[in-house]
Amino acid sequence: MTPFYDDGQITLYYADMRQVELDSQAACVVTSPPYNVGLGYDGYSDALAWDDYRALADEAASSIARALVPSGRAWVNTAVSVPETPHVGGHHSGRTGKRRILLNLLWAQALDGAGLKLVDQVAWQSVRAGGTAWGSWQSPAAPNLRGDYEVLTVACRGRWERQPPAGAENWRDTIGNWPELCSTVWSVQTVGGRMPPSSNTPGVTAGHPAPMPVEVARRCIRLSTWPGELVVDPFCGSGTTLVAARDLGRRAVGVEVSERYCELVARRLAQGASDFAGVA
Repeated sequence: MTPFYDDGQITLYYADMRQVELDSQAACVVTSPPYNVGLGYDGYSDALAWDDYRALADEAASSIARALVPSGRAWVNTAVSVPETPHVGGHHSGRTGKRRILLNLLWAQALDGAGLKLVDQVAWQSVRAGGTAWGSWQSPAAPNLRGDYEVLTVACRGRWERQPPAGAENWRDTIGNWPELCSTVWSVQTVGGRMPPSSNTPGVTAGHPAPMPVEVARRCIRLSTWPGELVVDPFCGSGTTLVAARDLGRRAVGVEVSERYCELVARRLAQGASDFAGVA
C-alpha cells in the first residue's frame, strides 16, 4: 500500500486500520478510538449500533495484537462510560436517562479476547471535561455524573518485561518526571490549564472533534519503547501519537480513514510542528 505521507521516520496511511498489515513490528500501540457518542467525524459514523461497535473493537484489538512484537504494549484511551444512545452531532439532548455503556470495559474485553494480557489502567484528568450538572440539581433524584477523567487500558503481548534492543542496554530516559509517569493517575496540564477549542487552532486540529493532549501519548511511548523503535496508531485522527513519537526519536506508523484528517496530519508533520500548545 502506498503511504499518504512518509518522511523516513513517520509513515501515514489513508486506509481502514484493517487494511494495513504490520505483523509483529510495533513495540508500542497508542491509540484513542472513536467513542461512539455521535461526534461529527469526517466520513465516519460515530453512532453505530452497539453490536457493530463491539465488532469494530474486536477487529481493532486483533489488528493491535498482530502488530505488536512479543512483549509489545498497547495503550487504548477511552472515556470510562458513554451514553447508550449517542448524542448525534455531539450535542446533549437535555434528557436525563442514565443507561450507559462502560466503554473502557468493552475495550478491555476486546483486547483480552484478542489474546493480549491486561496489565492495568491509567486515569488521566480530562482537560475537556464540562462542569455542568445535568439531571437533577441539588437532588439525589437523577444526578448525572460527569466524566472528568479518561482511562488508558494497558495490555501487552505475552510478558510485560521487555529487553532493550542491542546497543541500548545502558540507555536511560532522562527527560524527567519518571515517578509521575509510573503512577496510575496522571494530571496532564495544557496552556492555561485547559484545552483550546480545535477551531481556534487553524491548520492544526481544526475540524477534528476529539483532540487529545500530546503529553498523554508521550508518556505511553516513554513507558514502552527505546529510541528508534516503532509506535503504531490505528486510529490516527489528527496525529497526536505520530507527533509524540517523532519528538521522542521513535519511528511511527499511523492509519486514518479520513482523507481530510490525513491532510491535516501530513501538513503538521511537514511543517515540523510539535505539540501545538499541548493539544493534538
